[in-house]
Amino acid sequence: MKGWQRIVIYIAALAAISILISAFGYFILPRIIENNISEMIQRESGFLAFVELDVPYNFIFSGRIQRAKIYLPVIQVNDLNVRQFEVVSENFQIPIFKVLSNDYSFLKDSKKFQAKGSFVITPKDLNDYLRNQNLDYKVEVKDNNLYLTTYVSGIGKIKVSGRLEGNSSGANFVAERLIEPRLLSLIFYPQLWINISFNISFNPADKLFNFEKFFIDKRNIKVFFELKRGFYDEIFSELNQ
Repeated sequence: MKGWQRIVIYIAALAAISILISAFGYFILPRIIENNISEMIQRESGFLAFVELDVPYNFIFSGRIQRAKIYLPVIQVNDLNVRQFEVVSENFQIPIFKVLSNDYSFLKDSKKFQAKGSFVITPKDLNDYLRNQNLDYKVEVKDNNLYLTTYVSGIGKIKVSGRLEGNSSGANFVAERLIEPRLLSLIFYPQLWINISFNISFNPADKLFNFEKFFIDKRNIKVFFELKRGFYDEIFSELNQ
C-alpha cells in the first residue's frame, strides 16, 4: 500500500470517528441529559417533568445549548395548583461531564444564564385555593375579564370585575368596576366594594422567580415570570436540607 493511500485511509477513519462522536453528541447525549434532569426534578418535587434541549451538531465539543425547556403539566405552589408550567432559556453553555454526574454547580457562576417562563391558573384551581383560605369568593374568567362574586353584610351578593396586580410574593386582586347590583348607594359610595380583594401567595416559588405579568385570557389566567439572580443558592439550599 502506497503512502498516500495510507494517509487517505487515516483521514477517512478520523472523519468517520469524528462523525460518530458528533452524532452521539447530537442524537444520544442530549437525551441522556434530558432524562437525568427530568428524573431529578420528579424525585425532588414529586411532579412529572419533561426536559427538551435543542443543541448544535457539535454539542459534544462545545457544550452549547441553543434552547432548553423544562415543562411540568401541573404543580402545586402553596396549595394552589398551577398548570402548563414551563421555563425556557436560550443560548448558554454547560460543562457536559459535570451535568452527566448531576453536578450543576456551574450555574452558580454563570452570569449569562437567564430564563423566562409562564404558567396557567384556571378559575377552578383559584376557587379551590380561595376556599382553602376560608374566603367566600367565586372567581370567573370570561372574554379577557376577571370577575369576583362575594357577599357583603347588609347588601347581599356583589359582583365586581378587576385585575391581578403583582407583588413581591405573588399577586393581589384589585377591584375596578361594579357589575352588580347597580344600587345608587354602591355607585355613589364605591368604598363599599372597592376594597374587596384577595392575595395569591406563590411562596416558596417567589424566592426563585420574579412574577412580571398576569394576563387574563378568554378562559384562564396566564402568569409570566423571570428567573431571579441567585436562584442556584435557593434551589440547592432546599435540596441539601
